[in-house]
Amino acid sequence: MKSKKTIIGVVLAILAFSIFLISYSPKQQSFSDTVLIKMNMPLKGESISNIKITNTEETREDFKISFSNLEGFVKVDNNDFILDSEESTNIKIFIKDSKEEVGVYSGELIIQSAGRTERIPIILGVENPNSFFTIISHSLPEYEKVYPGGKFGAEIKLFDLVGTDLQTINSKNYIKNSKGDVVWSDEGNLVVGGSKVEIINIPENWPVGSYVFISIVEYKGVKTVASQLINISQKENFGSSENTKLVIMVLVLFFIGIIIMFIYFTKTRDSLIIELKRQQDRELKRNLEVIKISNQIQAVLKDEVLKALKQMEKDEKTS
Repeated sequence: MKSKKTIIGVVLAILAFSIFLISYSPKQQSFSDTVLIKMNMPLKGESISNIKITNTEETREDFKISFSNLEGFVKVDNNDFILDSEESTNIKIFIKDSKEEVGVYSGELIIQSAGRTERIPIILGVENPNSFFTIISHSLPEYEKVYPGGKFGAEIKLFDLVGTDLQTINSKNYIKNSKGDVVWSDEGNLVVGGSKVEIINIPENWPVGSYVFISIVEYKGVKTVASQLINISQKENFGSSENTKLVIMVLVLFFIGIIIMFIYFTKTRDSLIIELKRQQDRELKRNLEVIKISNQIQAVLKDEVLKALKQMEKDEKTS
């Protein structure tokens, strides 16, 4: 009985641990819910953006805010502050077109604490309010997961704002890394009022990180731009992601539980068969004893009857 309770307890513990693993997968929470800062502003314009930062560590932390590749474009009202655990603060990001040139400028907002550093991509689009065209660019769903050696796909649409009567116009496409370096470029034509699909092969030697896909058209010296973020991450092979590892671990624990139950029930079945055989042997032995005693009783009775008959015969003769 004690062994049975132990086996059941082990199996229940395995099942409970499996449920815990499925329902709880600890992940380090980010300092901010913002994953991208993307803003468009007119040529020579200014803008303000807000971002909330929360101390998700268990201890009091000293935070520092800085930017990469956006010197002169952005600044914050408070770049050094202290937060208690779970305490939050809002910081203002002041953006100004310091170059006075239409284009797309990319960089990162860097949040540093004593324990770790987080980076939020920033895309700033400087537009000419007197543009002849507008461009709409978005990634294709089948190419949303981008990795080195894979592909990125985008659909680019061009619309005429003033009625130029142009059928096509030359366009230039770029991909910039987080440092602002152009790592890929191409030229082609866009149909006015139509769309074009760009499929780009991502080199295997590109580091993972944030990139920006940029489309530009120019007409009569006026540029029109559009941009979108590309997140390049490692390709997930079977067993490489944390979720896959978790599922494998749960399955292993589940099968261990099944094996333990199988061994337990097999052992219980064998014990039951042995006990039944012992009980059968005891019953057979008892029955044999009963038969033996019955035979002995019958033999005694038979002798008594014979004696009685002989006595009766003897009495009849003498009478």
